[in-house]
Amino acid sequence: MTAVIALAVAGVIMLGIAFFTGNTIVAFLVIALAVIGLLLLARDWRNERRRSNAESATAADDAAAQPKPGPDPETFEPDPWDDASADDDADADYPEVEDRPS
Repeated sequence: MTAVIALAVAGVIMLGIAFFTGNTIVAFLVIALAVIGLLLLARDWRNERRRSNAESATAADDAAAQPKPGPDPETFEPDPWDDASADDDADADYPEVEDRPS
C-alpha cells in the first residue's frame, strides 16, 4: 500500500509539472503513473479478497471438523415401529395373495 501512496504523490507532482510546463512527454508519464497505480491497487484488492476468502474457508473447515453432537440418551425415544411386538400381527393386516379366498 505504501507503493501506491508513493506513486500517487509522484503522479500529483508530475501532473503539476506537466500542467505548468505544457510538456507532452511529462503528461504521458503522468498517464503511465496513473495506470501503474491502478494496477497496484487492483493487485492489492485481489490479494485482500483472496485472504478474506481463505480465512472464511478456514473458519468453515474448522466448524466442519468439530464433531456433531449425537442424540442425548436422556431424550432418546426408540421408534415404535421397530418394536418386535408390532410385527406379530403383520400377516393379519396384509394377507398374501395365496391367503385370499377366490
